Amino acid sequence: MCKRDSLVGEQGNYAQAEKYFEQGLTIARQIANIEWESLLLLNLGVSLQKQTKFIQAEKYLKQGLDLVIQIGIPQMVSNALYELGNLYLNQLLLQIAEEHFNKMLNVTPEGNQDLIALAQYGIARIAAIQGKLSEAQTLGETSLATLKAMGNRNAIDVRNWLDSAVKSKY
Repeated sequence: MCKRDSLVGEQGNYAQAEKYFEQGLTIARQIANIEWESLLLLNLGVSLQKQTKFIQAEKYLKQGLDLVIQIGIPQMVSNALYELGNLYLNQLLLQIAEEHFNKMLNVTPEGNQDLIALAQYGIARIAAIQGKLSEAQTLGETSLATLKAMGNRNAIDVRNWLDSAVKSKY
C-alpha cells in the first residue's frame, strides 16, 4: 500500500494519498509495525503539508520523528527533520526551520551526501528569504551539484529554485 500511496502523492492527489496513508497507519498500528507506522506518519504529514494543513502535518511529522528516533536509523531521522524543516519554512518560521536543517546536518552520517545536500538546500532557502543571496546561491549550487551527480530527483527542485529565487535577484 505504501508504494501506491507515495505514487498518488507524487502525482499531486494529496487528499487521496492522505486517505491511503490513514488506512495504512491503522493497519500498521494494529500489527504493531513501528517502521511502517513511522513511514506512514511522515508521508501523512507531507501530504497534509501539501494541502496547507500545517497543524495536522506538524502533529504527524513530530510523531514520525519520535518513532524514527526510537528506531535509531540516522537516515530516517534526517528525512523526518527535513520534512519538519520544510513545514516550518513554508510557514516562514525561519529560526525553527533552520534548527531542523542544522540538526539534520548533525545526525546525517557522512556517506549520505544526498541528505546533507538537502539540508544545505533548506538552509539556502532560508538565507534567500533573509536576503543573504550570496550564501543562498553558494549553498544552493553546492546542493544542486551533489544531487545532480547522484541522479537524485530533488536536483530538479533545487535547479528550479536557484533559477527563480536566487539568480533572478542578481
